[in-house]
Amino acid sequence: MSLICCFPKIMYILYGILKLYKARASALPIVVLGFGALQWGLMPCLPGAVMEFAYNEVEKIKKTLVHQCQYNKDELLREDIKEFIQYIDSRPYKYRILRMITVDMSLPIGLLKLCTTYFIVIIQFTHLFE
Repeated sequence: MSLICCFPKIMYILYGILKLYKARASALPIVVLGFGALQWGLMPCLPGAVMEFAYNEVEKIKKTLVHQCQYNKDELLREDIKEFIQYIDSRPYKYRILRMITVDMSLPIGLLKLCTTYFIVIIQFTHLFE
């Protein structure tokens, strides 16, 4: 929900920055608004970063298990490790919103692309720089 709500706020802040820049305002309000936009942009992206770090940890665990499976001499333990690796492979560690949007590091990149596109549209439609 915060991803949907933050996008209009970011666009509103960026539009305010453009208006201040065109009015030749001092740098302080522009910087303050820029940090506000950065805060609103980072909040919905943090879950994606956390999920990506967790996914990387799962991959490290899988590597360790494969290493143990190759070099361990206990046959029963090797079978258990193989079974657990199959379990991990059959249930990948990914979180999806409404089974459509994967929560990973592509989420912040997608938000950045969306904001960039609409930022250009705002500049063109408002005729701020003519």
